[in-house]
Amino acid sequence: MSDFEPRKMPSSLEAEEGVVSCLFRDPKGLIPGALADMPPGVFHHFAVRTVFEAVCAVFEKKSACDLLLVTQALMDAGKLDDAGGAGEVTRLATLEPDTANYAHYVAILREKHKLREAVGIAQRMLGAIHGPDCQWRTVLEEASGALMDLQREGSQDRLRSAKTVAMEAMQELEGRMSSRGSVTKGLPTGLAEIDRALQGLSPGDLVTIAATPGSGKSSLALNIVAHITGLNPQAGVMMFPMEMPDRDVMIRGLMCGAGVNLTKAHTGMFSEGELKRVLQSGAQWASRRVWFDDSPSVTHHHIMARCRQVASQCPLDLVVVDHLHRMAGRPGQEDQWAIAENVQGLKNLALELRVPVLLLCQLKKIERPGGRPTVGDLKGTNKIYEESDKILLLHRPRYWAMQNGKKGEDGEPLEDDGICEVNIAKNRNGPVGEVKVKFLGEFTKFGDLEGDRMYG
Repeated sequence: MSDFEPRKMPSSLEAEEGVVSCLFRDPKGLIPGALADMPPGVFHHFAVRTVFEAVCAVFEKKSACDLLLVTQALMDAGKLDDAGGAGEVTRLATLEPDTANYAHYVAILREKHKLREAVGIAQRMLGAIHGPDCQWRTVLEEASGALMDLQREGSQDRLRSAKTVAMEAMQELEGRMSSRGSVTKGLPTGLAEIDRALQGLSPGDLVTIAATPGSGKSSLALNIVAHITGLNPQAGVMMFPMEMPDRDVMIRGLMCGAGVNLTKAHTGMFSEGELKRVLQSGAQWASRRVWFDDSPSVTHHHIMARCRQVASQCPLDLVVVDHLHRMAGRPGQEDQWAIAENVQGLKNLALELRVPVLLLCQLKKIERPGGRPTVGDLKGTNKIYEESDKILLLHRPRYWAMQNGKKGEDGEPLEDDGICEVNIAKNRNGPVGEVKVKFLGEFTKFGDLEGDRMYG
């Protein structure tokens, strides 16, 4: 197989010169827009880019622009030769393009710039392939993510006036006032006290649920998914269970929804009524828009690529990652840096897709009396705390005591009372504190303590 032959990078000298000449002809009408959304990098030819930068710099300082001002600015900065000399600057300033074609010139510039960036992605991919620690899956995931980013750049105009943002903010506040404290901002978890504190799971938020093994964090996440999709069958959810196959996750969901003891899923000893409820639960889950990817030890690049794939086909409302410490890093990367990079990637995913990302996380083994967790027990790196918008720390006091060999006052073994303390340790723009919920382990089901209202 022969190496790639060198090729000229995509560009259009005519379009670049047309843009700069139009700026000279109508500086007040065109330069403000160019300053706002046309980075110099869209120009491939160095001389034309140098003139463009000088035109913009002069206009920013003097709110005016002409040949003499630009030439003098280039001379003062020692860049006149970079621009091709005074004669070349004069030629660009005195061309007579039709300013009505300005948008067409800009469109050509952007198209060529995108093509150059695509070439850069291909070159980086080729370099990675020849690297000493190359893994084909990692290369493809990173390339896919980069190409999807390129596709989305500029597809949504994020330049908005204060008037537009203010009107949107007032509508949001009016909605909250009319709801009188009910959850309107984000997706409801189904647990009243948690929803009251968090105001639901908000778009763009990274919500971390952390606990020691066996405390129920996976069950809580599945309960939340069941509640959201039960309320709205059109809600789209993407789940990444890395500790168990998707089939086993679904069995838990079926048994929870049916209110049948999970152990019966292993023995198959259902009563007629229980079997009927399990079948009904299965029909409900089958109608929901929930996707699973149970690939083990994936990177955030894989998760981002998969979510983008789903979001391109239908709306996506929630992403669940179970769990952070099962995710992989780059070859040879230290664990703490891999964790930090994955957390950052998941936060970026939440912002990009405007969905809440529910991130499950392990806590360190807690040796202190009582075993109540704090954010200092988050395993791996303080990046988890920094990037998370909300952090829920789960603790089941009686379960922890049982696991650590504690006994009751009468010396008899303790029994689980199902009380789960949820420490809202971080809540951006909201209150922190502790709430208590009920956990029925045999049904993997959480619910409110008051009224024994259960969800699943």
